[in-house]
Amino acid sequence: MTYYQVGDVKVYLLRDGVYRTDAGAIFGIVPKPTWSKHAKPDRRGRVPLAVNCYLIQSKRRNVLVDTGLGNKLNAKWRDVYAVKKDGALLEELARVGVSPVDVDVVILTHLHFDHAGGATTVDDDGVLRITFPKATYFAQRRDWLDATRPNERTRGGYQPEDFLLLKETGRLRLLEGDRFVTKNVSLVVTGGHTTAHQVVRVASRRRVGYFPGDIIPTAAYFPPAYGTAYDLHPLTTLEAKKTLLRRAVRRRALLFLPHEIDDPVGKVTLDDTKKYVFAPEGPSVRDG
Repeated sequence: MTYYQVGDVKVYLLRDGVYRTDAGAIFGIVPKPTWSKHAKPDRRGRVPLAVNCYLIQSKRRNVLVDTGLGNKLNAKWRDVYAVKKDGALLEELARVGVSPVDVDVVILTHLHFDHAGGATTVDDDGVLRITFPKATYFAQRRDWLDATRPNERTRGGYQPEDFLLLKETGRLRLLEGDRFVTKNVSLVVTGGHTTAHQVVRVASRRRVGYFPGDIIPTAAYFPPAYGTAYDLHPLTTLEAKKTLLRRAVRRRALLFLPHEIDDPVGKVTLDDTKKYVFAPEGPSVRDG
């Protein structure tokens, strides 16, 4: 199993599958002649997105960034989103040698079903359980309020069974702003995609990595003006993305993208015209 090195910290890419979503929704105001260079829609107008989660390991601490789709989607949802290999996260963790009880921290960048779906799971007896029973789950309080009180525009992005059990069992810690969750891992609230969407930052020995969540879902979104129609506050996304990209260039940081299929990890640079360019980077080391 390969991983990426950020100082003394290892970051494993965990692929939870692929799904499809409406091209017009995911690319927002981006014109079709432009986005069609990056993705080919199917006959129902949907383009594929990877479901990438990441495991951050440092000094025997296992920190999971997002939990993917999970195994709870019904037949209708799997058809609407053409889901392939939902629930593969646990298989991916097993390849790293990590079981659900070994996960110490779960960070939910936001509570949409493709990021929080694996936070809970339905077992073989049909019982809803917490997937990582010893972990503390971190989410922003405002994101929780929006998810538990959705409106007509936002309701389709949430599945309450993904997160209500976390609160009921005391495994969920609701935050109000930026904070460190371990020595090396911190959270930065950006808003934009959701009101309290958060980015994850890992730092060790002067090396930095960012997990931008859905303010930069794939490599097609590096132009700052590109955003999704799902963004509740697109101008906030714009400013948050510009700030993150400036920092990433300055620190030569690795970026870990949540929905990029081909090469989801890399660095961002500026070309001769001062446009941001994503340069994929291969894994640092192969275990075993």
